[in-house]
Amino acid sequence: MTLYAPLSHATRVLLPTAPAPTKMWSIAVYTMTNMTEAEPGEEPVVVKRRRKFGIIGVFVFITLIIIIAGVTAVLPARILLIGPTADANTLNDVDDVSSQDSWNGSYAVLDGTSTLRWDGVGGALLIKARTSEVDCEAALDITIEADTQEVAVTNQWQTLAGGIVADQELVKLISSNCPIDLEWLTTRTRLGDGGPIKLWDDPNAAIDEAARSTEDEEISAAALIPSATWLIESDSSVQRAQEAVDSASTAGALAVLVMYNVVGRDCEAKESAGGVENAEAYQELVNGVAGAIGGTRSVMIVEPDALSLDCGDLEGRVEMIAGATRAFVEAGARVYIDAGNSRWRGADTMAELLVGADIAAAAGFTVNVANFIDPTEAQTYGDSIVNELEKLGVSNIGYIVDISRSGAEVPTGEFCNPPEARLGGGPTLNAASPNADGLLWIKPPGESDGECGIEGAPPAGEFWVEGFQALLGE
Repeated sequence: MTLYAPLSHATRVLLPTAPAPTKMWSIAVYTMTNMTEAEPGEEPVVVKRRRKFGIIGVFVFITLIIIIAGVTAVLPARILLIGPTADANTLNDVDDVSSQDSWNGSYAVLDGTSTLRWDGVGGALLIKARTSEVDCEAALDITIEADTQEVAVTNQWQTLAGGIVADQELVKLISSNCPIDLEWLTTRTRLGDGGPIKLWDDPNAAIDEAARSTEDEEISAAALIPSATWLIESDSSVQRAQEAVDSASTAGALAVLVMYNVVGRDCEAKESAGGVENAEAYQELVNGVAGAIGGTRSVMIVEPDALSLDCGDLEGRVEMIAGATRAFVEAGARVYIDAGNSRWRGADTMAELLVGADIAAAAGFTVNVANFIDPTEAQTYGDSIVNELEKLGVSNIGYIVDISRSGAEVPTGEFCNPPEARLGGGPTLNAASPNADGLLWIKPPGESDGECGIEGAPPAGEFWVEGFQALLGE
């Protein structure tokens, strides 16, 4: 019996499962044996006989099916297995699959080596695996062309990242120490997998205006690096979003927008406190922004910190974010819901909140927005959320990391213009984790986190030269 992997929005793999217990089947077939003569104007009567085939008939029937399968094997399949075969419950055969089919909890077993040829949409290879051996330190070697990764496998189902695979590339899987159960393999299309992407640089960003007014070479250089456009003020968000996507479209670029206006915004630190008055006003604003960006290519990041804060009406924020997510997805945006960072909420708790916010409809989530955590730690947190989401039945979710101010270690608990912060590396879509869609500048460097009791620090969102220079270590 063959079952399918329960994945959506991605390439999937059909794996065999153990055969059902042998039974003595009888196959009833109808054959035309005679056609009676008919009088003029009458229809001939077709006489059918029911023939019953026993075990020999079953054998002949199965043989014919095998022959037909051999003939059709030359047709393009999603993945073609070219490795050795063993038992029916071993990973030994792959066929074309439908995105509507389900595995129903079954899996295949990899015991040794199998080699696949990826024939379909390329992208980040993800594998859901476990080992049934409790005391075994299992490992899975994943080789894509000449690049090999060894990934530890536990006795709990987890999503493993296997590198980037392109159409027609070979994928070799080797289990070490003990057999490994594989529930599915898939590729997930990441932000840059469709080809090179030019990120839009907002000429009206605060850092660009500062570059023009100060003529500072370092500020001017940083102003050339694209960062996100934040939609903060209710009365200007729709127009700002419209101008951003129109300008980006003209430039052949992708605008990255941040919706930051939820009810009770920044209710804990209050440096960025604000937002609209109620849920109805928020949805109205969201609908206006969605209408402005409709029909264009854009990335929309939804409400930084909103799911991470314990203050205010968290349940209400979850509902508002879910509504915003659906509206922006329907408008055609690639949507990422903010998930805070590893020092606020555990991955399991955040995954539950994201499910409530309708993460299944989105492309993914963001981590470390406007924060200072090392990109490696941030990606570890992102990968943990991906695994927790998988446990909750949500697959093929990616994430974006904000790295604009992650160039140095900042003590835990410091969030407001910390003097230890440094400028991060340049934006890239080639992140270390295949779950990550990119490492971007979401918080524009040099924009204040708030007054924070620091002399000379302006309110949140305003650019200040001294703050930017501090990121350079000056």
